[in-house]
Amino acid sequence: MKVIFKLLIANVKMTVRNKQALFWSMLFPLLFIAVFGLFNMEKGGFAKVEVLDEAKTQLSETLTQAIKNIPAFNVEIKTSTPDEIYQDVKSGQVEYGIIIPKEIENLTNPQSKIDQPISLTLYYDAKNVQNNSVVLGTLQQFVTQANLNLSQAPTLLMLNAAPVEAKKIKYIEFIATGMLGMSVMQYGIIGISIALSRQREDNILKKLLTTPLLLRDYIVAFILNYLILSVVQITILLSASHFLFNAQIYGNLFLVYGVAIFGTLIFLCLGFVVAGIAKTSQAAAGLAQLIATPMMFLSGVFFSTSLLPNVAQKIVQFLPLTPLLEALRKVSLDGQGIAAIKTQLVYLFIWLVVAFLLALATFRFTENKE
Repeated sequence: MKVIFKLLIANVKMTVRNKQALFWSMLFPLLFIAVFGLFNMEKGGFAKVEVLDEAKTQLSETLTQAIKNIPAFNVEIKTSTPDEIYQDVKSGQVEYGIIIPKEIENLTNPQSKIDQPISLTLYYDAKNVQNNSVVLGTLQQFVTQANLNLSQAPTLLMLNAAPVEAKKIKYIEFIATGMLGMSVMQYGIIGISIALSRQREDNILKKLLTTPLLLRDYIVAFILNYLILSVVQITILLSASHFLFNAQIYGNLFLVYGVAIFGTLIFLCLGFVVAGIAKTSQAAAGLAQLIATPMMFLSGVFFSTSLLPNVAQKIVQFLPLTPLLEALRKVSLDGQGIAAIKTQLVYLFIWLVVAFLLALATFRFTENKE
């Protein structure tokens, strides 16, 4: 343990002296947070609307199409449950949730006897005053017209509008978790691959083979160094986003750290893979960027993956950064616990095993001689 501790101190000192690596791992994500924090992304834009059509009739499709025709709304047709629609509005993921009940099919069935009006349910954020009037007006107009068309008898269809105290997630909070995942990825893949490649180029790793030092101790100290600095990195990013832009963590802070460190282990292993494949530090830097850049833009760092085409959404689910960001946001933004992220943790564990096995198969301490 004493040897590992001394090696750890030496590795920390070498990392701190590497100003370029510190910039890319610590300051670069902070610059992103600062830039995005200066913009008020809550102004304007499209309101997100979820519609659950339990009836699937011509009448319900007419209502759905009327909602889709509102220019300011981004409408998503859901196949979930009414409770999930309610939770989506309450958590701030969407502004409106509309539930068209299955009973609405009875309105066009002459054999059906209707004793009381059938309710369309609308969940909405009570604080979103400007858009609320548009949505309520559109639905009420539809209900009025439907009643006129259906019957001259007493009211058969009514609107049940239920305001919800929704949690408003700020864009800077979304970006802060994205930057956290991105910095963990870059620090692991780019930082460790370049560092190991340079040590191999300078014959440091080769010289270690001729000493009594156990390579196991050196690797353990090397990884511990990156894990410790990763914790520092996470703390700096979360603190900066909170104190500069009042970004909040709504879930368990320790779970956020745990998920982020779990992700760090995956990207550290991938860094070993890159260092094993690349022959020089320049090649390692290029290969690492080639791996990290697509994930940075496709895995949901800056925007939700739900905005991608359906095919692309299915593909990016297999990238390691995607489940990491999903888990971080479920905990930090939605306030959920470990049970809610078990699917993401399974994906991350599979990636950890795969990356570890690839690292064992590819990494070498000396240069290959051709």
